[in-house]
Amino acid sequence: MVFLMTTDETFSGEMDQILQLKEAYTFTTWEPPLFNYLSVKWEQGGLVLPSYSQKGDFRGILIIGEGELTFNPPNEKNPLKTSISSAYFPLNENSWDHLKVELKQTASILPDKVRNKANDMLKDRKLLYFSIYLFGYQRNYIPADKEGLALFHDNQGLWVKYQEYDTIKFQKKGEKVISYDNPLKANPFPKNVIISKVTIITTIFFFMILLLTLMLTVEIFPYRKWEFISNESHHPSNLYLFSIFVLFAVSQIILKDNFHWYGYTINLSLFLLAVIPYLSQRNGWKYIGFSFYHPLKQIVVVLSLSIIFQMAGSLQWPKEMSLPPWGMFFWQFLKTYFFIALIQELYWRIVVQNTLERLLNKWWALFITTFFISVIQFTVNTFEGMMSSTELYLQSFLIAPAGFFVIGLLFIRTRSILSTSLLASLLILLPKWLQY
Repeated sequence: MVFLMTTDETFSGEMDQILQLKEAYTFTTWEPPLFNYLSVKWEQGGLVLPSYSQKGDFRGILIIGEGELTFNPPNEKNPLKTSISSAYFPLNENSWDHLKVELKQTASILPDKVRNKANDMLKDRKLLYFSIYLFGYQRNYIPADKEGLALFHDNQGLWVKYQEYDTIKFQKKGEKVISYDNPLKANPFPKNVIISKVTIITTIFFFMILLLTLMLTVEIFPYRKWEFISNESHHPSNLYLFSIFVLFAVSQIILKDNFHWYGYTINLSLFLLAVIPYLSQRNGWKYIGFSFYHPLKQIVVVLSLSIIFQMAGSLQWPKEMSLPPWGMFFWQFLKTYFFIALIQELYWRIVVQNTLERLLNKWWALFITTFFISVIQFTVNTFEGMMSSTELYLQSFLIAPAGFFVIGLLFIRTRSILSTSLLASLLILLPKWLQY
């Protein structure tokens, strides 16, 4: 039996839109075909779970069961052996039809422990591919047809990405990736056509969204009015604002996206340090962006921009919106808006962009702020070590800056972090709710 990969370009929003599990099969012992430097075998039985896209297209199989993995690294004398608890193999339908003959279908309901392990593996499936996170949507590009590709997990947090003719990667959660270049490595991936495609798509939609922002935000908040408010306000020293910015930047790098109670506490404390100097001033609230002139117009602008961003990420129109229960819906929105988007917008727009604008001008302030955000994104992504160098630069210096530049421009035109926070919240939440 030969494993054949699917070769479609796929995409998905966040959360559980990636793949679906519909049935399960059992086996007693199983050993997949040998790769160049990798052998895997399951001798204690387990489950095989076929996985499907939202449209019902077959994508691959999950294997849940205790097995053993042996890896003979190039130019290494001692093989690396580890136990594995789950695996994912991308397959096409022909390979799956051939494999089904050897398996026994079971109608039993999957235990929660098995389903949770399967979902964890499905979420990590993106590690197998060249992936671009395009405005909330994960676009996965598959390396090559008829190429061995697999992802393995063990119970101690180790994951192994094996790609035939390319780089084999080992990583334990929180540790740096260990890589081995296959001596037979050929056909470098990603291909230049993929990089060009992502660049062109991002650039086209960026200018479309930029033009739409300029057209829809005319006369919402005249710039001369903001200059008057800025000149009238009493500002804390630049050293004070710079210190808050450094503390915020460091906290974002350390916390990344893993917000727990201490993360929210840190963000809220820095938030108060930033706004307290302005609270007693007559126009202080307007300076820090807590204004909402022409509210209906601003809501229309934000909704229009969020829809365009979804189209840019998914490149198709959603079929439906799948909202969580109302209680969970409001909690997700309030948590995202107040504890993530609003606090981050306050720092970037008030502490950084407004300060730079007072010292320079609005356009330099917008470009420099976007650059700072890109550097922090690059730093966080580098520390995580989950991206290839090409993914890292595309994500940090093309895609992320395009989105943050538009949000910064929206702030200049509206002077409302309430609007920019709403747009940032929708860019986080809509990919979780829209179904394609």
